[in-house]
Amino acid sequence: MMPWLHNAIGLLGTALLPTLGLVLLSGLFSRSLRVRWAVAALGLVLLLLVRIDGLPLAAYTRALFGDLSVTTWCLMLGALSVRLGGPALLRPEERRALLTLAGLAGLVFYPLAAGLTTFDPYALGWRPWPLVLGLLPILLLLWRLPRRGGAWVLALAVAAFDLHLLESTNLWDYLFDLWLVLYAWGWGIARLLHSAWQRGTRSRFRETKLS
Repeated sequence: MMPWLHNAIGLLGTALLPTLGLVLLSGLFSRSLRVRWAVAALGLVLLLLVRIDGLPLAAYTRALFGDLSVTTWCLMLGALSVRLGGPALLRPEERRALLTLAGLAGLVFYPLAAGLTTFDPYALGWRPWPLVLGLLPILLLLWRLPRRGGAWVLALAVAAFDLHLLESTNLWDYLFDLWLVLYAWGWGIARLLHSAWQRGTRSRFRETKLS
């Protein structure tokens, strides 16, 4: 794969991520699809065309975020599509399954990769066939649940690795990235707190009725 294509994919991904943030923020102030489309177009134009010291603004966001994984791309494009009035690329349960997998993988992967033990899981991504074989049960489970959108995303990540669409040559970088894991952890904590609050509310409601 040509270096210019790797660079283009990396820049576009790290331009889409803050653009999605701007679109989500604009939704707090306006429900107009035209406004959201205008914000999305303006965000992409600014990040991809405006240059500082010869580099587009997206190059600086890329330096901050790094190249995004295929899973992040799929979740990001799905969210952007819905916010701009398009189809939902992933059903809510498929999105939840991917975020749960990313959060659990990060809990195991990053402590080990940081040197918690002598085993470095990142090294598996250089010769990934054992890793691909390990993914097969997860793909089959997602397919049967059914969470087929999640299975397609993981399969797409493996296919993108085989085609070397990203600059990295390590399969882990196609499956998830640090920002996805951090978001998944935040999402998981928010869900736990919301569930605890709901249980507390129902408990207080029952106590009120009994009294």
